[in-house]
Amino acid sequence: YFLALYAGLALAARPFAAGLSLGAAMTIRPEGLLSAAALLAHDAWRSLTRRGPAKTLAALALGFLILAVPCWIYFRVTLGEWTVTPKVVALRAPAATWRANEPRLTPETPGARYGLVDRVRHEGPRALAAYPRQALGYARRLLGLWPAPLLALSLWGLGAAAGRECVALLPLLVLPLLGGLGLQPRLLLGTLPALAILASRPIATLGPGRWRTALAATWVVGAVWCGAANAREFLLPFDTYQEDQKDAGRWLKAVSAPADTVMDRKPYIAFYADRTYLVMPDEPYDTLVGAAIAERVRYLVLDEGLVRVFRPQLAPLLYDPAFREREARLELVYLAGRFKGYNVAIFRVLRPRERKTGQPPTFDVRWLRPGAG
Repeated sequence: YFLALYAGLALAARPFAAGLSLGAAMTIRPEGLLSAAALLAHDAWRSLTRRGPAKTLAALALGFLILAVPCWIYFRVTLGEWTVTPKVVALRAPAATWRANEPRLTPETPGARYGLVDRVRHEGPRALAAYPRQALGYARRLLGLWPAPLLALSLWGLGAAAGRECVALLPLLVLPLLGGLGLQPRLLLGTLPALAILASRPIATLGPGRWRTALAATWVVGAVWCGAANAREFLLPFDTYQEDQKDAGRWLKAVSAPADTVMDRKPYIAFYADRTYLVMPDEPYDTLVGAAIAERVRYLVLDEGLVRVFRPQLAPLLYDPAFREREARLELVYLAGRFKGYNVAIFRVLRPRERKTGQPPTFDVRWLRPGAG
C-alpha cells in the first residue's frame, strides 16, 4: 500500500502512471480512495480554471479507473450491492465496547446495510457528535507512533513547503468519523511516510553547524520516545505468535482434506493450511460449537492469546482437562507452541458417528470471571 500510494504521489509528471498506482493503492486499502479523489479534484479544478490541461485529468482518471472499476465489480459480485468500499459500514458512532464489533450469528442490526447516502443521513449526525472524542483518541495514538519532537518538525515542513504528500494525511480527518473501526494505531500507519517527508523539509534547508547537531538530537529523542511508547509491541505478539501459527497451519495441511473448513477468529492457520476459513462468532459456548457443527466445520482453532482476550468462553477447552474429556463433540488433535501464553490448540469437530461417549458439558460461567483458571 505504501509503495502504490507514494509512487502515485511521486509520479506527478506522468498522470496515467500515477492513476494506475493510486488505483492499485485503493484496491489494497480503502484509504487510497481519499488520496485519489483529492488529486482528481485538484486536477479537475486546474482544468476548469485553465491552469492545467484537460488531458492530464483524463489520463489520471483513466489510469485510476482501470484498476478501480474491476475492484468495484468484485464488491458487487461478493457483497450483492454497489459500493466504493465495504468500509462505509464503519461510518457510525463508536460502540460502547469493542466487543460490540465482534462477529455474531444474529442478523445485522436494522440499517446496517444502508447505502452511502442513506448511511450518511442516518449515521452521520451521531458520528459527527462523537468526532471530537474520536479525534482526540487518534491524536494520542499518533503521538505513540510519531512523537511530539518529530511532529513539530512535520508541522514546520507543512507550513514551509508542503507538497503532494499532504493528500496522504487525509485519513487523519476522516478516521474519527468511522467509529466502527475502533481506535487502532495501525490505521494511522499510512500517514507516517508523509509526516517523515514533511519533517525532512526543514532539515534540507538548514546549513551545517549546531543546527545539524540539534536536529540529530531531536531525531534521537524521537526514536527513544517511539521505543518507549511501543516497547510492549516489540516484546509481545500482536494477537498471536506468528511462527506458531505457521507451524500449526503446515501440520493441519498435512493431515486434513482439501475440502475441510477451519473456524478461527483470525485466518492465519487456515491460510497456512490452504483450507477454507470461517470466522469464529462471539457467542456463548454451546451456541458457538453448535454453529461450527451446523456449518460443517471440521477444525476449530484456539490460540491462547486470542482466547484470553476475545473468546474467554472457550477457555475451559484449553485449561480444564475434565471439561475437555466430557465434550463429546470436539477432540483435541494438536497442541503446541514456542511462546508462553500463545500456544495453539486445534480441535476436530466430530461427526455424529465419531463422537465420544458421554454428554456434552454444560458451560460453567465461572470461567468468565476475571482471573478464573
